[in-house]
Amino acid sequence: MKVLACLFFVIGFAGCSHQQKPAAEPKKMDFTKKSVVAPNFHKFRLNNDYTVIDTGEYTNDGPMTGGSYAIIQRNGTITDTIDLSLGMKDLGNGTYLYQTLNPDSDNGIQHSTKTLVLAQGDYMMVKNGLKSRLKDILPDFDGYFSSPNAINGNIYYWQLKQVDTLGAEKVSAAYYDPLTKLTKNRYLTNTVLETDDSYYFSLPYLEKDSVVYEMERNKKWKLSGRFNTN
Repeated sequence: MKVLACLFFVIGFAGCSHQQKPAAEPKKMDFTKKSVVAPNFHKFRLNNDYTVIDTGEYTNDGPMTGGSYAIIQRNGTITDTIDLSLGMKDLGNGTYLYQTLNPDSDNGIQHSTKTLVLAQGDYMMVKNGLKSRLKDILPDFDGYFSSPNAINGNIYYWQLKQVDTLGAEKVSAAYYDPLTKLTKNRYLTNTVLETDDSYYFSLPYLEKDSVVYEMERNKKWKLSGRFNTN
């Protein structure tokens, strides 16, 4: 089901992911008109706190872009539009992880009744309705490449830290515990990022008792959940 008029977004921040990495963050835009959702769309509960009021497809003119969106509301108020490829991960205790989508009107593509023009925005952690950008709370978090995922109530992601002027990056596995607000990491490798592909670092995932970090060219590490020696 598609939005038929201008989207109503509550946008606190703008960023990018899964698209060509820009030189600077996109400018904020003011969208103040309510969206008009097709009348035959049936709202549904996404979890205990959020309801989906509309879904559809989105695109823009950058590489590796496009997918499905959902407009979500909490306590009857629209809060964000999110990318359904990540969805809304439940971290427990009223805390969630998701990625925002923002209006993208600078590329000249027009919205249609079938597809909206949106750009991937910031990864967010929200607790009891209060939102924080991951790049503001997680050490060495890259909003484009870090590929965060929720596993067993923690946020696992790739840490990237530039080590020289030639573009070499120190790459570490990391996890953040929302309860203790502590981050632990483990060094993996050094690499030079000569790519625009934000899927270069895959989302960490659980395999039996190990958390797996996998990057392009079949580099793969299996770590214990607390990064102790496996």
